[in-house]
Amino acid sequence: MNGLNRIKERILEDARMEARSKIADAEKRAEEIKKAAEARASEAAARIRAEYEARAQDTSRRMVSAAQLDMRKKVLAVKQDMIDKAFQACLEALGSMPDEEYRTMLEDMLIKAVETGDEEMVLSQGDAARLGDDFLADVNARLAAMGKKGGLKLAVDPGLTAGGFILRKGGVETNSTFPALLRLIREELEPRVAEILF
Repeated sequence: MNGLNRIKERILEDARMEARSKIADAEKRAEEIKKAAEARASEAAARIRAEYEARAQDTSRRMVSAAQLDMRKKVLAVKQDMIDKAFQACLEALGSMPDEEYRTMLEDMLIKAVETGDEEMVLSQGDAARLGDDFLADVNARLAAMGKKGGLKLAVDPGLTAGGFILRKGGVETNSTFPALLRLIREELEPRVAEILF
């Protein structure tokens, strides 16, 4: 019986050793699985953190870019407003010239603009009063001296408020009012005005 007990004891000891070995292997495997899961979780967390940091930087860059664009637009709007004011000041300066200078300037402009000398000259009520009754006679005399007809006619347009004049002949109008002339030369002058202002 003693041999049987030893065999049993040996079987039990082998089973215990086998169980301990399997438990140790299982614990080792569980530890490896735990470490691998922790490594994957750490990598995922780092990847997510990097992704959100990149998104945050991208959002920040876009916000800065949008703010800079908005600022450039506002600066451009202010500059454009200043240029508009410069041209408006030019119109006001033309209107506030001393009467004699104003008359001479308009007379010279008319002489250059007239082709035949029998056109109709349209003035605003303000300019007609400011230039006086002899203005048309003086222009016609200069035109006649140049060999042109010297037969300009005057028309006053109550709707016309700008300085300068409009020449009409046969349904064709040449707009030489100051706002129209400034619009024509503005594209050419605007860069120089901007250079002076800024």
